[in-house]
Amino acid sequence: MRWYEAELLTENNTTDALNEVLGDGSFTLAGRTIARISPWTVEEIAALGREVTETQLRLEIPVHAADDLDKATHIRLLEYGRYTGAMKIIYPIRDLSPRWLSVTVKAVRT
Repeated sequence: MRWYEAELLTENNTTDALNEVLGDGSFTLAGRTIARISPWTVEEIAALGREVTETQLRLEIPVHAADDLDKATHIRLLEYGRYTGAMKIIYPIRDLSPRWLSVTVKAVRT
């Protein structure tokens, strides 16, 4: 499996007059790490009750990035041509200690 450099990002949000959170599409860098893609199988997606057509990835990240990952809302894989934008992190994050964290992300094609 190939390792990719990854940026952990926090979405910059503002609030409107009704105190509703609005995202302005910009991000602040919360940290950097490496990640590898762990492919989903059709059986795994069906077992979780999700549609097969949803664009989700599972990433394996070293456990030393846990503090930065807690602050992040999105992750961007550098030099990964299939998805060029930031991918939203879906919580909870599975702790596979002592070495890995398993993170599910919702990928958006850009």
